[in-house]
Amino acid sequence: THTRPFLFRSVTDSLYAGTIKEPDQNGTAFSSLVTFSGISDVRKGDSIWIDPESHVRDKDSHGNEQTNAKNRRVAMDVRRPPLGVTPYTAANPYVYGGSGGSATSRRQVEQTIKFVQGVYSEYGSDHGASMPDDYGPVVIVKPQRALRPAETLSGTVSIYDVVKNIVVEDHPMVFDPATNQLVYMWNGRNTNGKNVATGTYVAIMKIENNEGLEEIRTVRIGLKR
Repeated sequence: THTRPFLFRSVTDSLYAGTIKEPDQNGTAFSSLVTFSGISDVRKGDSIWIDPESHVRDKDSHGNEQTNAKNRRVAMDVRRPPLGVTPYTAANPYVYGGSGGSATSRRQVEQTIKFVQGVYSEYGSDHGASMPDDYGPVVIVKPQRALRPAETLSGTVSIYDVVKNIVVEDHPMVFDPATNQLVYMWNGRNTNGKNVATGTYVAIMKIENNEGLEEIRTVRIGLKR
């Protein structure tokens, strides 16, 4: 057998290669893992054909015949895996007091504050977001799988009180390409800039990638004043 029996061409007319791992068998079904090189992302509409120099026999070791005599290029269909994201929080509940929070909450936030500040400073303007003027709960969304090189995430956060009044609406999250995470820090204020009361709030995040896959996630955030 040959590990590179096929040639591939992208929709932008670039040639790339795929190395095939020895197939796995499940009953009468066979599957192989292909590792691509020379391209950042495989897309629907890319084409595949047999490499005439790969020494592919008329029949492989499983008795499959090559019936494509003219060896024409065939368009590929690409099915993307689900997006799959997980939200988590820091300093939740957040306890306010004095000039910006209890010592316990401050320590919890400070574990991620440098990371958050760096993300907002470096990428906040790209998403229309700036670092909040006060500490508060931090919401971070991370993917459950590795993102492809050309894949990015974007998201918004809306926050509601216990009677479903909207407190914050569609506030942009900031994407950190170094960690592939989305970040949002809430300063405990509503859309009018006023401090909200002690209580439990619901943050609803709408997350999508640049290929149109979308997921909605929810976390509860507690505040005490």
